[in-house]
Amino acid sequence: MVNVMDKLYEYLQSVHLFAIKGGLEKKNVLRHVILERFEKGIVLAVSFDNVEALEKTWKLHNDDKLSEAFQDIVVTSTTLDLCQAKVISLRAKLWEDEYTPCKRETASRSNSVVSIESQEKDMAMLKHVRNFQRTRIREIVSEMRDDEAAIERGLGEFVLAVKTALPTFVTTIPTLKDFLSHVRAARKKKDANVTLLDRFIAIVERQRAIFDEVQRNIAHPLAQVHAYCEKDKQRRLKEQIRLSCVDMRQKLRMDNNLTTVKHADWKAKILPREEDLFLGAISLVPMGLEKLLDIDHNVDEYIAEYPVNIQ
Repeated sequence: MVNVMDKLYEYLQSVHLFAIKGGLEKKNVLRHVILERFEKGIVLAVSFDNVEALEKTWKLHNDDKLSEAFQDIVVTSTTLDLCQAKVISLRAKLWEDEYTPCKRETASRSNSVVSIESQEKDMAMLKHVRNFQRTRIREIVSEMRDDEAAIERGLGEFVLAVKTALPTFVTTIPTLKDFLSHVRAARKKKDANVTLLDRFIAIVERQRAIFDEVQRNIAHPLAQVHAYCEKDKQRRLKEQIRLSCVDMRQKLRMDNNLTTVKHADWKAKILPREEDLFLGAISLVPMGLEKLLDIDHNVDEYIAEYPVNIQ
């Protein structure tokens, strides 16, 4: 009879490790830790890009926070259904007799760059990133250019629609949550042009989905590429890609402070006295496009540094 442990192991064999790594990246834990494979007994083999990553992982373990880091990433409703279980509680465990030699080995690792061709899983990650870039990024850039052009063409109408929708005492829109709240209230006004406001909200929601997709298919797979296969320039580029995703996803949060979001070129498109009302919101669209173009360019530079053609 197959028990829950066996079912869980079978399920984890089918899961892309970069998806689990992505969940950890979003929590900002186990950075520079490479998830290598699951072994029977639900043993997760990992490696470390540097000693600092090992030390931070060891501290999570000693602080009893390592299990918590994995729990909601590994155990989802899908996991429970496939394992035919109501509850699965993970308990992560590290052993000191493995920690010490691992630390010694990581500290003494050569600075020589290891051939990427010798790392089958790393190559698979790079091919995934390249394929996503070629099949989706170009398409997304085109969509975002259209969105930016639409906002710019209808900026005057948009400004008027927002002014009509807002109560007279409102002089600033601090967050997207506040903007959405005003749009809901405006639906009761006969003279409010909520169609334009709904269109803007749809564009912002589309950007949020786009950067989730980009992070999932570029930043997270790259986080599974060993640092010892990279040059210093590639490590910097990879970090820039990661930060671009993190930064834009933060800006697109419903509770993010819009008064800190300012696109220099679009600042000239509205009156100074109306900046607090509009600049943060309308800056999101061109900023998103610029971030995506930066990511696309950095991926090209990152992959070009490898001496092998990544297709």
